[in-house]
Amino acid sequence: MFKINLLQVGCLFLKALNKMIIVMIDNTIRWFIIIVIEYKTTTIRDIMDEIVNNRDIMDEIVNNMDLTNIFMEEEAGGEEAGEEVVEEVRGRPCYKRQTLQTKRGGRNVLSYTPDYITLGTVKALIKHELSIPEKIDVMAVKQLIECTNLNNFMYELITLHLTIMFCSEVEVFRYLTQYKIKYGIEATELLINYSLSENAIHVFTVNSFNALSIALLWTNNPHMIRILYKFGGDISVIGTNGLFIEELHTIIPYYNHLTNYISYKNINLQFNHIWGYRLINDYANIIQEVRIIGGEIAPTPNYIFPIKYSFHNNTSSLLEVDV
Repeated sequence: MFKINLLQVGCLFLKALNKMIIVMIDNTIRWFIIIVIEYKTTTIRDIMDEIVNNRDIMDEIVNNMDLTNIFMEEEAGGEEAGEEVVEEVRGRPCYKRQTLQTKRGGRNVLSYTPDYITLGTVKALIKHELSIPEKIDVMAVKQLIECTNLNNFMYELITLHLTIMFCSEVEVFRYLTQYKIKYGIEATELLINYSLSENAIHVFTVNSFNALSIALLWTNNPHMIRILYKFGGDISVIGTNGLFIEELHTIIPYYNHLTNYISYKNINLQFNHIWGYRLINDYANIIQEVRIIGGEIAPTPNYIFPIKYSFHNNTSSLLEVDV
């Protein structure tokens, strides 16, 4: 008798449990039908958001539904139907600046030195602090230079460097043309390719700069390179550190490479004062020019290669010369 009662109780329990499950499923389906009818144009993702925000519905189905599967099916269905699945695009921090800051320890940075400075700004500052006149010639340079034991070649070399730094390509062409007429072809080539050495930045490191080096480090004018090349400038010169000049833009800072001859008028500026480091974008045009001439990159459409030494046989006027 006891066993029969247990079986009856078990059967009643299973019937009641089955009925509860059927009721829960029925209620779930009913809620889905109501929501779909009310929001005909909504997606399944919107429906699920409505369900999550409705406490009554969640109480009934939270333990019987896997919402993750619904989202995955909705995304898969969108792809099959050709619908574009739009995902939220979020920004992320850019850690490049912090990475660069950790790698700057080897640079010759002083406490008062700005990290980077534009080409136009630094040229204006140095021109002002060195009291460079608007008209640059040998007589003006002799008044700037404190040394009294220099020969004429050094005066003329410094004049060429300053003309390249602070004047136009027209003035550089005029100066070299006059120099060639006065001293000859070989002397002009020597003037252009002669390297001026100094160790202002590092006592045990010598930097050497010829006219092409100054053009590459202080201008972004491709015509400067073409003029110097046509007068016999050598673009294949490698510095004492084994690099071409255009490879030094991120290494050599802005400073007065003529410090042994021309000093700052401001006593608060040291002779080896660093104004900042170069921005490579300030030299995009001139770097492209020297690399095209050197055959390292393909020339641009309609590009005309300059002919080396071509100005030595050219006696035309300045306006007739195509640089």
